[in-house]
Amino acid sequence: MPWLQKSPNYRRAWQDHNCPELNPQEHVWKATREAVSHNYFKTKLTELAEIFEQHLTKTRFPCSLLDKHNYTELCAMFK
Repeated sequence: MPWLQKSPNYRRAWQDHNCPELNPQEHVWKATREAVSHNYFKTKLTELAEIFEQHLTKTRFPCSLLDKHNYTELCAMFK
């Protein structure tokens, strides 16, 4: 896209697609795992799944990448 590169506002940024720090979902799984399954012993998978689901639905997970772009405010606008 040569026309895009000629634009004065064009800036190319390289981001590693395997970078968990930039993937908001990785923050969710890490926090949930630490809160629910890390160093806890559950004998039934259904019990663990239920606790995971409760934690996911009741917890707001901060993410600097999303917060930087006002994600929460944008979501509220479209409700």
